[in-house]
Amino acid sequence: MSGQNRLVGYVPDADLRLGYDGLNKKYHRYLVGLRQGEFVAFVNRAKNKVKLCTHSDMLAYLRLKRGKIDPRSIQHLPDFFNGRTIDYDKALERSLQKQFPKWFKEPTSKPAWENYVQ
Repeated sequence: MSGQNRLVGYVPDADLRLGYDGLNKKYHRYLVGLRQGEFVAFVNRAKNKVKLCTHSDMLAYLRLKRGKIDPRSIQHLPDFFNGRTIDYDKALERSLQKQFPKWFKEPTSKPAWENYVQ
């Protein structure tokens, strides 16, 4: 599914207490005209929750148990959304790979944050 998924919008400080209908009403300009496979990411003020929405539905909801969502990783969330869940660790790792390529010369099975803190 990841080959065609693409993040086309980002809304920081969104009110994530709203369901899809509430988000669509309040932030309609971000959702209108989206094509299949295009997502908008809504992130709450605390930066620990994100909802991925399409033109007609909320597809995924991610809530971190601790910490904050790295804004650079948001662009990679659709690549690691399998239709049911988001693998945030892999999105974060991809973000770090692009930012610090010399740290990721060989594949690793460690979580991304362990490589980041070297």
